[in-house]
Amino acid sequence: MAIQYAKSHGVPVSQLVRCENQELVDLSWHFFLASSEGRNVLVDCGTDEFFLRPNGARAKRWKIESSAGVLGAFVATGIRPNEVTDIVLTHAHWDHCDGVHHFPNATVHMNQFEWTQLLSFANEEQRLQLVELNNQSRLNLFSEARHILGNGFHLQEAGAHTTNHIVAQVSTSVGEYTIAGDAAYLYRNIELERPIVCTEDPERNLEDLTRLKAAVPQGHLIPGHDPEVFQRFRSKANVAIISE
Repeated sequence: MAIQYAKSHGVPVSQLVRCENQELVDLSWHFFLASSEGRNVLVDCGTDEFFLRPNGARAKRWKIESSAGVLGAFVATGIRPNEVTDIVLTHAHWDHCDGVHHFPNATVHMNQFEWTQLLSFANEEQRLQLVELNNQSRLNLFSEARHILGNGFHLQEAGAHTTNHIVAQVSTSVGEYTIAGDAAYLYRNIELERPIVCTEDPERNLEDLTRLKAAVPQGHLIPGHDPEVFQRFRSKANVAIISE
């Protein structure tokens, strides 16, 4: 399931995709839930930034037109926050990590370097929350390029959005899917083979996207900020049902 918690309107595509095209595109902020055999895994966990500060600098920069907040969006899944067992954080950026405190029983899985970066970005309140995760033994840090989270759920370093950005490969009843995080913002990054803007290595970003796309059936590489996810899959409320 893809869970949508914020929507924007009218962002220049050239801010997202390395191209000269100045058309305006909509964006969405979302995270993902995979459930199987009593395990509920989130890939990323959103932020309440736009919900709490609808007129703040970040909301204005991204032209946010609506936001439900993390829990407001998550309620549509029918799963309670305390039933989330695992959170995979693709990278250290605030819009993918800030919601971690909403899920009190989840073990957080993240690349070791990205965790160090997250601590350095966090304000004092957030840093205390993150340190508490470690104190509660709810933190699983890894440094290898590939990491097996469990049966049918593999993590690998890819995308070059940040230094050790990871993607999640998920086995479902309808085939393999890869959740790209910010390795791809939009479907056009994948389908038109255009690197993302926010990378220090666009060639590696494109190489990784090409490799990831080839490893799954067509349409099974899911970008991190494209509202079209909610059109390509059956949707209810603010949830796109990718597999049941």
